Amino acid sequence: MAGDPAAQRLLYDKYGGALYGIVLQLIPECAKANEILVKVFTYAFQNIHAFTESDHVSLFTWLMKQAREISLRDTSPASMAAEVKVEDQQLTLSNAHYIQRFTAHLPEQSSQVFRLCYYKGLSTQAIARLLDREEDEVKQSLSVAMIEFRKYLQSNWS
Repeated sequence: MAGDPAAQRLLYDKYGGALYGIVLQLIPECAKANEILVKVFTYAFQNIHAFTESDHVSLFTWLMKQAREISLRDTSPASMAAEVKVEDQQLTLSNAHYIQRFTAHLPEQSSQVFRLCYYKGLSTQAIARLLDREEDEVKQSLSVAMIEFRKYLQSNWS
């Protein structure tokens, strides 16, 4: 909070790799992901007081939220939009980042819950209030989404 360069280096060394991985999930272009990571840490260094005023339990969860928000805000709609092509009666999504491709194939309710949890960092309790649903229903939708997400990751990165 005092702007100590040694503390800033320590913060970057401790969380930089993990945050870069999060940014790469949203923005698979290394050059753009590097720019976003710089913005995340610049924001954190200049606005660290916002962490103490937030309701986040740990500094890392607050940094993850900032990384997601900055990544989504700084990605133009054109680069995130899916171009839909029909080939051999199969729907193919191209130029969409991985998470968008995944959520496009989920049932609507699971997709909505997953996006609110992943992109906005909302808890199941907050999502239930927002969607006017029972928390158990939201948890079930998220469970379905996470099972499908594991399958998606295995089929796309193994």
